Amino acid sequence: MLNSKKGDNPKGPESFGFDLENRLCDKAYTKKLDKHINDQVELIKDFQRKGGSKEEYERLAHVLNGYIGLQKVSKRCEMQSMMKPKSK
Repeated sequence: MLNSKKGDNPKGPESFGFDLENRLCDKAYTKKLDKHINDQVELIKDFQRKGGSKEEYERLAHVLNGYIGLQKVSKRCEMQSMMKPKSK
């Protein structure tokens, strides 16, 4: 879901963002999300190690890739917030 509507962007494309990106600026939320992602990644890897059907393995691989992608976005937002100058 986008946080701006068509024609409602006075600052231009640089101010455009997703709701998730805005929520990731909250350090408490990010910490909680990172813990959840790490728990889910470990759980999926354990299921994959145990074996199972090929379809189940492939489905879990797709879910795992999604969690890893979310983890990358979270880290990137964290780095961007660290580089932004603090307002007084």
